[in-house]
Amino acid sequence: MRRIEALLCDLDGTICDSEWAHIEAWELVVRGHGFELDEGWDLDYVGKPDDFAAVRMRERYPSLPPAKDLLAERHGAYRKIIAEHSDRVSYPGVAEALEKLAAAGIKLAVGTNSPWDNTIAALRAAGIERFFPVIVAYGMTPRGKPAPDLYVEAALRLDVDPAVCAVVEDTPIGIDAGKAAGAFVVAVTTTNTRDALVDADIVLDSPAAAMNWILDNARGVP
Repeated sequence: MRRIEALLCDLDGTICDSEWAHIEAWELVVRGHGFELDEGWDLDYVGKPDDFAAVRMRERYPSLPPAKDLLAERHGAYRKIIAEHSDRVSYPGVAEALEKLAAAGIKLAVGTNSPWDNTIAALRAAGIERFFPVIVAYGMTPRGKPAPDLYVEAALRLDVDPAVCAVVEDTPIGIDAGKAAGAFVVAVTTTNTRDALVDADIVLDSPAAAMNWILDNARGVP
């Protein structure tokens, strides 16, 4: 049994209900260049870095702008959507659970495959930026998820060993990152089924439930 001293949180689909905005942003940008994405196109992209999606988009539609320009358009569209629909970004009970965790002395950080500006936009829209003194976004470490780098760096900045951290995630690649970092991984079924999340240490039905479970069990998890 090990004590949990810190919680490292994924962003999209985990502490912010923002995956829908990523999907809408890509569809808006690609449509603006005269193309329509097929239904269900996003299933292979959830949790992965945007530059991966940009490369795949250009492979499918070679007349799209270069990946760097395409990403700039997509990021701008995402932040505009988030700002205009901030009421859709919060998950029920997450802010309250984060408040309890902070009061209990659990250190908090974000580790995400989203870039910095998009991460801040989502956290602010959800009203939870204040809980995270440490934010490690895509591009701040040599590798993104499924490599462990983002979570290892977040633990380092919190001055804790990853072995005393819990990670909360919603995707298989995020689970892989948390496990590779040596953390205890709690998965939530916001964007994937339980069957897809079986490599987590425990699977729960909502972000708030995950955080409250960590709060209740921080004195000792397997």
